[in-house]
Amino acid sequence: MKPVVTTALLLLAAIFCNAQTNGILNAENATTKAGEENQYTYQPHAGVVVPGKISASIIYFNKGYFNKVVPLDKAGNLYHFYFKAPDSTATLLICIVDDKKTMFDNNNETTFIMPLYNKTGQRFSNAGVVAAQLIGGYAPYLFKIKPPKGYATHMYEQEFKKHPALKDDNYLAYLQILYPQNKDSAKPILLAYAKQQLAKKSTEQKWLNAYYLYRQMGMNDEVKQTEEKILTAYPKGTLAKNTFYNKLYQDKEPSAEKYLAAMHDYMTTFNDSTTATKDNFYGMLISYYGDKKDWANLDKYDALITDKTQVIGTYNNLAWSLSGEQLDNPGTDLDYAATLSRRSLQVVDEKMNDPKTTVDERQNWKSTHDTYADTYALILYKLGKVDSAFYYEDGIDKTNFYDGGREMYARYAEKVKGPEFARKYIEEQLLAGVNSTLLQKQLKDIYAQLNLPEDQYEKIKEQAVSLARQKSLDKIKETLGSLKAKDFTLKDLEGNTVTLASYHDKVVVLDFWATWCGPCRASFPAMQQAVTKYKDDKDVVFLFMDISENGDEATIRKNTAKFIDDNHYTFHVLLDIDNKVAPDYKVEFIPDKFIINRQGNISFMGNELSDIDGAIADAKG
Repeated sequence: MKPVVTTALLLLAAIFCNAQTNGILNAENATTKAGEENQYTYQPHAGVVVPGKISASIIYFNKGYFNKVVPLDKAGNLYHFYFKAPDSTATLLICIVDDKKTMFDNNNETTFIMPLYNKTGQRFSNAGVVAAQLIGGYAPYLFKIKPPKGYATHMYEQEFKKHPALKDDNYLAYLQILYPQNKDSAKPILLAYAKQQLAKKSTEQKWLNAYYLYRQMGMNDEVKQTEEKILTAYPKGTLAKNTFYNKLYQDKEPSAEKYLAAMHDYMTTFNDSTTATKDNFYGMLISYYGDKKDWANLDKYDALITDKTQVIGTYNNLAWSLSGEQLDNPGTDLDYAATLSRRSLQVVDEKMNDPKTTVDERQNWKSTHDTYADTYALILYKLGKVDSAFYYEDGIDKTNFYDGGREMYARYAEKVKGPEFARKYIEEQLLAGVNSTLLQKQLKDIYAQLNLPEDQYEKIKEQAVSLARQKSLDKIKETLGSLKAKDFTLKDLEGNTVTLASYHDKVVVLDFWATWCGPCRASFPAMQQAVTKYKDDKDVVFLFMDISENGDEATIRKNTAKFIDDNHYTFHVLLDIDNKVAPDYKVEFIPDKFIINRQGNISFMGNELSDIDGAIADAKG
């Protein structure tokens, strides 16, 4: 049968059909059914050089978000792949990637959209809404897409016209992405919907819809009034429960006694003594005792918790912290760190091997396993169990390696597989644009061991540095659209107004963070060392951009100042109260760091900054 083009929903069809650089993705059947294996054909654009191996990266929603990568088989000028989506999957978003999962064709930054059909051959009525939700949230992060302004909202609007019933459950999500596009024109629409929801008395959720919209628009008086209304009418409802937990989380002086008392109060107030609720509070106690390094009490509550999946993330994070987090940092309590790490891996292994676990869930658990195995391998290495460390690191999907993972793998590999094996691996990584001073140093030492010419090493290093720099700049351009750093105006903790423009001709290090962010806090000792090192260098400035905090401006200012004082940090903190600056820098996860050079261009962007001295030297020029 002749392939039938189904890339569009078909919305903004010109984007799909008139582009000159993207290829064409077809489905073999006109009605590609969920729950059945379907064949797809990809035809690259004639003028584009295709990498040796390409795959289809597929995302979809089915009781959770999932991503699958399926290799493409070449046949002449075409590529084919088969994919079976789970039953009830409404639509697929697909992009073409190379063997390192680097984006090759994301359909002019909009993705290929493939709606699916049910067993009777009818398109799922929510296909467009699901696609809009993915494009408005998960897809931009995974696929690096930048759909035109209004693209996702237009998809919502088209689906609401065809299926008005979809509006009941999806209109809030639509409004929440409509507002940032044009606040002035969208605000009356949000206000009208909030007023409409408040007029209804059927469920707490209607009033919560209004509450969320008022928060998004920064209407603090309306937020407080709506909150009081909800808590009065629904004293045991969703908002009341969330408020109870938020107060507990925000306590700056937690104690085991407080957590135990809170558990009793919660179960009494909300008449909820379920296992899930107890596990939630036991998890808090486990985190508390982990921070205190009170292993006996941690073990006590570990024995009480029923659902171990609630605490494996805590165990891995704690084990990672105890490991020293980097190859050459000393670890502490390594034997117990290994115990915690093993616990997290054991739970993940049980989930992966559980017959009830679906294929999609198993893939997600495998990703979690790789993260935890990386932690366990580092601990084993520092305990002198190098063979075991290499075993766990070698079992990780290497296409997901971060730079630290590559450095660890190379170090373990040299000791287990020998210097020649490590040499080939490191050279491959460096010549692919990996920027790592640790790998460079290890390679230099290996060249000396093997009596290889030093000038050959220097040539590889020079090429690697050049490739890494260009790769970094390309990523910045792809993500932000330009190397030029956007100016901003914010106030610091003392109330002084600070602009980026005022630091013209200086190197500026931006660190986006929040007081509640564990990885941010974990990165701060190293950042404090850098701040101290460069405190007398008038050409280097550090700005710590506090974002996404809870509360009004006065509360945020007070809590942030206390956090900085309590930890004796000498950071110049700027408060991005309304999260105005973070979106300009496409900050999705924190910590997120940027280095701006003397010319006002971004020279570094990333969540980790292992070689801050090199990056600053680069920015100085």
